[in-house]
Amino acid sequence: MHAWESILPDRDRQVIAAAGYGKERPQGTAPALLVIDPQYNYVGEDLPILESIRRYPTSVGHAAYEALPRIQGLVSAFRETRHPVIYTTVAPKESLLPYSISGRVHADRKAETLVAGHRGTEIVEPLSPLPGEIVLEKAFASAFSGTPLATILTLQRVDTVVVCGGTTSGCVRGTAVDAAGLGYRVTVVEDAVFDRIELSHAASLLDLWMKYANVLPAATVVSWLRGLP
Repeated sequence: MHAWESILPDRDRQVIAAAGYGKERPQGTAPALLVIDPQYNYVGEDLPILESIRRYPTSVGHAAYEALPRIQGLVSAFRETRHPVIYTTVAPKESLLPYSISGRVHADRKAETLVAGHRGTEIVEPLSPLPGEIVLEKAFASAFSGTPLATILTLQRVDTVVVCGGTTSGCVRGTAVDAAGLGYRVTVVEDAVFDRIELSHAASLLDLWMKYANVLPAATVVSWLRGLP
């Protein structure tokens, strides 16, 4: 069951059915995996969120750790099938912090965990990139904004982006929407993304499913990936 189904009013269900939303979109044959901001700042610690944010104010906590095994499985499957794995991070220098998405959103909080060099900006150990894998530093929600991601995908002849990581309503959504606008086929892995607010998580997945992307569980994505030529 999708995350939004238990909270969707009957009227909205009728609109979705009548308008024909939610049909699965065709996938391509040359995918890349985008692992969005899998850093301690956003993953946090394996604790309830109200405890995790004491150390990492922008973190998700336990819900992120529930998604980590699925993200690990996706990364392993993409490596095994020799398709690109690309990570993004937010780790601005202190002078650039006011111009980054984290600096703007959290301007009223102590910002030391958000600045390059702090452990909070590091990728969590279970998802450490391999030598040669691309890690893109970004300042805004979308992985395409101000980065060479589109050029990298073009040079690698990618036609489909598979998006996981966090947060669902922020950087995952921004990346998926931009990818769709650039003509890529997009899949968001619903059990491999996470968010601080459950309502935002569910509503964002619903919106992506209706308008921009396939929203599929990790097991389905891995099965599709291993069936590619």
